[in-house]
Amino acid sequence: MKRNWKFITVALCMVFVFAATALAACNDKPTKPEVGIVSGTTIDESGEALPGVSVYYNEEDFVESDDNGNFEIKDVKVGALTLKAQDYGYAQTVKEITEKDFNNEGNANVKVVLKEGKGTIKGYITVSGSTKRIAGATVKINGTSISTTSDEKGNYELKEVPMLQQRTIIVSKAGYEDLNKTVTKRSYNLETGIFATNFQLVEQDLDFLPGLKPNELESAPLLDAGKTVIRSNEMRNYFSVSRDNIEGSSKVEDHSEGFCLNANTAEVRGNMVAFAYAKVNIDDNHKFLTAHARVFFGQNGASREDELAGNFANSSLAKLGLFVVDEEGNFINDSRFGAFTEIRTESFTPVTFDLSSLKGQTVTIFLGTMTGYHCCLNRVEFTSAAPSYMTVNGVEGLGQLLITGKTDKTSFNADELNAEWSNGGGAAKVSAGITLNGTDPWKAEHFNPDDPQPVNSYMHITTDITAAMTKLTVDATILNLNDCMDPGNSTDQGPYYPYVALILLDKNGNLLNTIEWECPWKDIAGLNDENKAIKLEYDLSNYVGDDITVVLAANVGYRATITNVAFGAAQA
Repeated sequence: MKRNWKFITVALCMVFVFAATALAACNDKPTKPEVGIVSGTTIDESGEALPGVSVYYNEEDFVESDDNGNFEIKDVKVGALTLKAQDYGYAQTVKEITEKDFNNEGNANVKVVLKEGKGTIKGYITVSGSTKRIAGATVKINGTSISTTSDEKGNYELKEVPMLQQRTIIVSKAGYEDLNKTVTKRSYNLETGIFATNFQLVEQDLDFLPGLKPNELESAPLLDAGKTVIRSNEMRNYFSVSRDNIEGSSKVEDHSEGFCLNANTAEVRGNMVAFAYAKVNIDDNHKFLTAHARVFFGQNGASREDELAGNFANSSLAKLGLFVVDEEGNFINDSRFGAFTEIRTESFTPVTFDLSSLKGQTVTIFLGTMTGYHCCLNRVEFTSAAPSYMTVNGVEGLGQLLITGKTDKTSFNADELNAEWSNGGGAAKVSAGITLNGTDPWKAEHFNPDDPQPVNSYMHITTDITAAMTKLTVDATILNLNDCMDPGNSTDQGPYYPYVALILLDKNGNLLNTIEWECPWKDIAGLNDENKAIKLEYDLSNYVGDDITVVLAANVGYRATITNVAFGAAQA
C-alpha cells in the first residue's frame, strides 16, 4: 500500500513537470506586429493583370498598380482593412481584409478582381442653334440592343451600357441629319459611372428650304473677294433668291430698300421659305456678317400699338435667320449661329452672325425669314471683327446703332458720306449721298412735329465736337415733290411733309437733345415733280469737348437725299 502511494506521488510530479514545460512553451510563441504591409495584384475576370488601377485604403489614401498589376501598401495597421479598387471602364471593387489574412511577419497578400462596369449615358436633344427641345428622337448604342427615345422635354437616358469597349452613340429623327458621337471608357465619370452629353440635330439637307432646288446651289453667285458691303441697290447683283409661288405662297420682291422677304404663310411656318443666298469665301475680311432688316407693320400681324406696348405674343413677326451649306449641299453642323432673330421694329435692325469658325471654307449662305410677312432685307456687311453696337435710350425707333469708329473729319461730300457715315432704317447710300426714305406717305396721317412718329430712317457718325465744329450745315435735296401733299388738301389723311431732325447721343447712347424737326419746305407753292434743294443749319456750341454721335433722321417724309454735311465755326 505504501508502494502505491509512492507510485502515485511520482506520477503526479511528472504530470506537473510536463504541464509546466508545455505552458512555458506556449508563452514562447511569436506574436504578430501592429503595423504591416498589404501587397497584391489587380486582375480582370480572365486573370489578366490590370496596370494603373487605383487601390484606396483609409478612405482617401491610395496606391496605383504597376505595369504588372502589382501594388503594395506599407505601414498599415494589422487588422481589419477595406480596399476599394477602381479604374476607367470597371465597376468599383471592394476587398475586405481581416487580421487572419496577415502572417506572423505582418504581411498580407491579396488578389483584387475587377469586373467590367455598366454605365449610364444621359442628356437632352435640341434643334441646332436654338434651345428648342426635340421629343421622339431615337438614341442607341451601335452594335447593341441598347436604345431609348427622348421624352417630351427632349431628355434621354441609356442604362447598363458596357463601359470597356469604345462605342458609338447614334441619334436620329425623321427630318434631321443623324448625329454620331464616340464614347470611350474615359468618357464616364470615374465615381458615378455617368456620361452626360447633349446633342444638337440639324434639319436634313434642303428640306428646310422648300424654295430651293438642289441644282441651284451650283449656280449660286460667288461674292467678289474684296466685296464686304452690299447695299440695297446692288443686292440683286450678288444674291439669288427663292422662287415665287413655292409652298405657302411666299416670294422675294425687289424693293428700293433691298429685298422684301415675304413669308406670309402659317402652313410652313417651321420653314424658311423666302430667302436670298450666295457663295462666300470665308477669309479674314468675311468673318462676321451683319444684316439689316425691318418689318412692315400692319402686314404681318403686328401693329404700331403692339410695338409701342411690347405686345408681340399673338403677332406673326418676321424672324431673320442665317444658314450655311457646304459645297456638297449639306447643312454644316451647328451652323445656325443662334436662333432666328425676331425683328420688332420698322427701323432697320442690325443682326450680326459669327462666321469665323468657317474660315478657309467656301460656303453658301442663306439669309431669310421664317414667319412674318414683308421682312425687308436692306444691306449686308462683312467685317473682320464683330462690330460694336450702341443701344440708344430715349429715341423711339433707333434701337441700336452700328458704330464703326470715330472720325475727325469736318466736311463730307457725297462720296465721303458714303464712306464715313453709317445709315439705317429706310436709308440707302446713293451716288448723290444718302437718301433718307421715311415712312410711306399713306402712313403719315396728320403728322405733328411736336409728337413725331418713331424714327424710320437715319444716318449717323461719331466725333469729338471742337470749337471749330459748332455749326453743322446739311445740304439736302427733296425728291419727287408730288409725293408731298398740299397743305390745303382736304383728304382724310391731311397734309404731310418730309421732316429731318438732328439727334445727339452721348457715348453711352443716352439722348442729349433732339434739335427740332425741320420742315422748311412746307410752304412751297405749286408742288410738282421737280427736286428741291434745301439747307439746314444746327447750333452745336453747347457740346464742345463732348464725344457725340450725330444722327440725322427722317421721320415721315419720302425721299430726302443728304448731299453734303459740314462742321464749321459758328459766327460770333
